[in-house]
Amino acid sequence: MRNTTKEDPRARRTARAARQATSALALLAPLWLVASACGSDSGGDDSSSGPCQQGDTRACLGPGQCNGAQSCSADSTWSACDCGGSGGSGGAAGSGGSGGAGTGGAAGGDGSAGGDGSAGDASTGGTGGTQWKDDPCPTKTPIIDCSNSCGGPSASCALSMCGDTFYSTSTKPAFPYVIRTPSKPGTDPACIKHCGNGNTVYGIGLANALPYTTGMKVTVPKPWFIKIDYLDDPKHYCLTGQESQCDVAQTTFQNVYVLTNDPNAPAVNATVEQVQWPATCP
Repeated sequence: MRNTTKEDPRARRTARAARQATSALALLAPLWLVASACGSDSGGDDSSSGPCQQGDTRACLGPGQCNGAQSCSADSTWSACDCGGSGGSGGAAGSGGSGGAGTGGAAGGDGSAGGDGSAGDASTGGTGGTQWKDDPCPTKTPIIDCSNSCGGPSASCALSMCGDTFYSTSTKPAFPYVIRTPSKPGTDPACIKHCGNGNTVYGIGLANALPYTTGMKVTVPKPWFIKIDYLDDPKHYCLTGQESQCDVAQTTFQNVYVLTNDPNAPAVNATVEQVQWPATCP
């Protein structure tokens, strides 16, 4: 028995339109790739390209260069390009983390003692251990100058090394006295001879620093130390662990010793001041 069912003309048109759309997409895919590479930015509505026959379809580029299709409407115009849903937007680029920069240590301040010397810590902050810095030149001529700066070293320096004390036969200058140490003094063999290893590496001695019946205060920055002692004795150059950056005395005819156990110590200005008694440090 022959099937007499009639095929719906609309079904035939729909099937034909689907085949035409597939063919059109296959033909236009290379063109779309070229257009994308060249940065084409056609809009989603291509209705201005001319009349068409109802039921016709064609491939198109929709918003954001999406691959879509158009169909011809009853008024013989192309519909908007339909891509079957909009593409997702790209995620925002992540920001790089900031690297942490290390900060250097703060520089140690220099406190003034008298009018010419520094009584603070002559150090600067930084890595690799303590970094020392030299004191500026004093405003008055030192009574002993063992530095290679500020016009030194003076002749009195050679007479004040470990084992000796310098005694000024001339009239002493007005207070305060200034004793300037060398920068990076190294190790004086005479100090090792009297004090042994691991003790004083450099020392300066001033005899009869205060031949008056009054008080005396002596200050110096680290890593130098002050010792006030009576009589001449090479052992007075040896550090005992009791010394600091300040010492006071009242008895007359005392000797002042400026000592260090650091061969890389900076040039500093030790000051000898006349003060009213009783006096204290600092």
